Amino acid sequence: MTADIQLLRWPDRDRADFARLADALGRVRAIAATRGEFTLPAGPAKVSDHERAQLLRRHRATRRAAAGANADLFADPAWDMLLALYVAAGEGRTLTRSEAVAEAGVTAAAGERWIDVLVGRGLIEDGSRPTLTEAAAALVAASLSDF
Repeated sequence: MTADIQLLRWPDRDRADFARLADALGRVRAIAATRGEFTLPAGPAKVSDHERAQLLRRHRATRRAAAGANADLFADPAWDMLLALYVAAGEGRTLTRSEAVAEAGVTAAAGERWIDVLVGRGLIEDGSRPTLTEAAAALVAASLSDF
């Protein structure tokens, strides 16, 4: 397999098919390079963890909006806060406590309780603008690697 396309949760049959295709494409590239006849595109670039986090955050917000009154069935306030703080850090900005709570889609009181839990577990630094600890950033990045 090549790094041109990142395989995420593909069935074994599809992985084997892709491996054969990637091998054939490699042979075609090698022949084309020796003859100088044409150039094949390199394929899509690898998606960064920050881009994955943005995509996941948009997906979760869309799902929450589509669920309407049933949005609480999809609630995961701690993860939503960590994800929002991760994306903000990747963009070189910070969120206020109220912005982090709003990202979680919960009431202010519930959001503050979740912030206390995250601080207690050493995942965010407390303050008027909470930030992820290194451990939390590593946790989010590891969680995104399979997305």
